[in-house]
Amino acid sequence: KNGKNFEDWPIKNFDIVFLLDEFEHLVDPRHCLEQIHKSLNEDGLLIITTDNITNIRYIFNMLLSGASPNIPLKNSSYFYIGDWRPHFREYSFVELKNILCYCGFELIEHNYFEREQGQYYIEKDNIKKKLPIKNVRNFFSYSLVKLFNLFPQLRSHHFLVFKKFDKKLNNFEDLKSSDLNSWVKFRDDINFK
Repeated sequence: KNGKNFEDWPIKNFDIVFLLDEFEHLVDPRHCLEQIHKSLNEDGLLIITTDNITNIRYIFNMLLSGASPNIPLKNSSYFYIGDWRPHFREYSFVELKNILCYCGFELIEHNYFEREQGQYYIEKDNIKKKLPIKNVRNFFSYSLVKLFNLFPQLRSHHFLVFKKFDKKLNNFEDLKSSDLNSWVKFRDDINFK
């Protein structure tokens, strides 16, 4: 913004960087990860929360209506190109681990959690939780989600902690190719899932 290039980040020597519900908005997370890598101290930590593409709500939507877990096209970056970014892509655990490890971060911890955004309010200096059941349909939906949340990988969000490697492993730019044979070799060689 304002003619400043993000390549010129003057930020250095941080112990911790937080990306809380941001990763899914990035069109190309590599640039952001490179800047974070440069900004962290030698053993600095990167803490990420982001949506989980394998959550049970998405699976239900696909099974019941054939709806994609991706953001609807009309709500996407295909049509809105302003400063605010809708979700560009949501990731599985394996995809997140691969991207970050390839950009110079080592996974320290990963957990799935069910985000309860908007379900809490303050009343007379006490924090209270709204029960999201308004009708019979909500009750069944709520109950099924709670049941399937017994399987952690079906919860709505990821919580990840990564530690910066002392050196970057590789650069994704080195992997890009317009040559079909090089791309096929890369696909065969790399252990991404």
